[in-house]
Amino acid sequence: MAVSDGVTIIGQYQWWSSIAVRATVGAGQCAVGFEAGPVVADTANRGFLRSMTRLTATKVRLPDERSGTFMVFKTFDSMSYGLIMEATSIIRVADRVENP
Repeated sequence: MAVSDGVTIIGQYQWWSSIAVRATVGAGQCAVGFEAGPVVADTANRGFLRSMTRLTATKVRLPDERSGTFMVFKTFDSMSYGLIMEATSIIRVADRVENP
């Protein structure tokens, strides 16, 4: 996903362009944006050495969260344009876009 004016964070009612949306979404259809889940330490181990597991805990990625709803209004062979209809959180340029 890309936005005009060189910004990296976008919001509701801004337009965007993408080179990968054409294969999955056509003009007049909606798409959903997902923000990548954060990477956190897995501290689920409980027991005698609980304080030590926090220091040596493995990292896990939490599931992606829905960040907004987009409507595609124009598609070309290598690019699509859309409008952000709803934003439930901050939408970044690198967020994933797919069918709802």
